[in-house]
Amino acid sequence: MAERKERRDAAEHRRIILQKAKSLFAEHGVEGVSMYQIARSAGVGQGTLYRRYAGKSDLCLDIIQESFRVLCDELTRYLDRHRDTPVRERLDMAIGKWLAFIEDKTPWIGELRPRECESELFFASSLYVTVHGLFRSLLEEAGRLPGAAAIDAVLAADGIIASASPFLYSHQRQGRGYSMEAIKRHLLALYVDPLCGRRLPGETTQTDGNSSLQPFM
Repeated sequence: MAERKERRDAAEHRRIILQKAKSLFAEHGVEGVSMYQIARSAGVGQGTLYRRYAGKSDLCLDIIQESFRVLCDELTRYLDRHRDTPVRERLDMAIGKWLAFIEDKTPWIGELRPRECESELFFASSLYVTVHGLFRSLLEEAGRLPGAAAIDAVLAADGIIASASPFLYSHQRQGRGYSMEAIKRHLLALYVDPLCGRRLPGETTQTDGNSSLQPFM
C-alpha cells in the first residue's frame, strides 16, 4: 500500500512539475526560467526536481513526449472517425496538426542536448515511427486513387517530416518569413496533390520566383 501511494505521489509530482514548467516557459521563455523557479512554482524541493530531471533539457524532452502522446491520440481519433472523408482532406488535417505541433514546441526542442537529437535515436523514436506510419498509410491510400502519380510513400512520408523539422521550420518561419499555412500548402502541392490527381490553383512545387510560397507580411 505504501509503495502504491509513493508511485501515486511521484506521478502527481511529475504532473505538477510539467504543468508549472509549461506555464513558466510560455510566460518567460525557456531560457528565462531557472530550475529553482520551476521547483518553487511546483512546490517541490530542488532535490526532488533534480532527482527526476537533471536539467531543463530533460524537462523539455518530457514535455515534448507528453504533448506528442496527446497529438497522436488526436490524430488517431480523427482518422478513425473520418475514414470516409477524402484522403486529401485527411492529409491536409494531419500535416496541419504536425506543423502546429512543431511550431508550438520549437523553442523547447532547441533546449534538447545533442544526444537527444542524434539521427539514429530520432529515427528509432516512437515520435518518428508513429508520425511516419500515419503519413505513410495515408499516402499509400492516396496512391491507390485513379490517376495517382507514382510516388514512394515511405520516402514521401520521410520528406514531409523532414520538411517540417524544427530547425528548418524555424528558419522558414522566422528567417524567410513564410506562414505556417504557406508551408502546409507547399507540402500538399509537393507530396499529396500529385497522388490525388490535382493541384490547387496557382500552386507549383518549384522553388524559384514562380513559387506559390509567399511570405506573410
